Formats: sequence, structure tokens, C-alpha cells
Amino acid sequence: MKRKTKIIINSILAILIFILLGSVWLYMPKYNEKAIFIPNEPQNATTSQLDTSKRVVEIDDKTTFTAYNLSVAQTDDSPCIGAGNNNLCELKPILKEQNKIICASRDLPLDTEIYIDGYGICVIKDRLNIRYKGTNRVDILMDTYEEAINFGVRELKYKVIR
Repeated sequence: MKRKTKIIINSILAILIFILLGSVWLYMPKYNEKAIFIPNEPQNATTSQLDTSKRVVEIDDKTTFTAYNLSVAQTDDSPCIGAGNNNLCELKPILKEQNKIICASRDLPLDTEIYIDGYGICVIKDRLNIRYKGTNRVDILMDTYEEAINFGVRELKYKVIR
């Protein structure tokens, strides 16, 4: 009799734990890409956007530019947190108000501002994978995966703003 009672009690406890975990999961905030991202419209940027009080260094060679978005598949398990511990999801709309976008690079220092021909001013706030060290590659943050894929790989000129 005691053994049967223990089995019944354990079964009831297992069911209650399952219900509790299920209800916690249902009420957890969900990651909603549409709520986080603000669309990037093409800027058709010109060099008149540059602050002439800062020193601009021309990079003569074209550099490989790619694109990414803030998703677990494209970054890591905490996509909003950039390499400098910045919350990129919160920072993106703030920089957008300043006509700036976010980029990732393995070779340029964090917080470096660059001017990308045709795209405008970009601030390095994230890092590329270590395998891109020494390649001078830059990744531009896009709003969606589709935008990043459509951007593809491009060879563009840029200027470092100091």
C-alpha cells in the first residue's frame, strides 16, 4: 500500500511540475524580430554628411562588405549584445536618428566611425568571427535576414573618420 501511494504522489508531483513549467514557458516574453528592428532605408549617402571638423583618412583599396542581422543564427545566443557589451537592439534606433548604422569588423577598433560610399556613416560596434582577422572585411547590420542575403558580398570603398 505504501509503495502504491508513493507512486501516485510522485505522478501527481510530476504532472504539477509539467503544468508549472508549461505555464511559465507560455508567459515568457517571446523574441519578436518585427518589434525590435527598425527598417533601414537606403540613404543614397553623399560625402556632404561627413563632419569636416574630423580628420578623414581615405582607404584606397576596395574592401569586402557583407551584411548580417541580429538573430541567433547569424550571431550567437545573445544577438542583441555586441562585442563591446552594447545592446545593439537599443542602440540601432538611436544611431539611426543620427543617420548612422552599425557595423562589425575584426580589424577596426570598436567605436571607429567609417563612411561607406553609398551607405553613409557606420560605427563599428560589433566583431566578426576570429576567422576574418586580417581580412579587413566589414559586416553591415541589416534589419532582416532577407536584406542581409540580398546585400550579398560587395567590394566598396570607405573612409575612416577620426
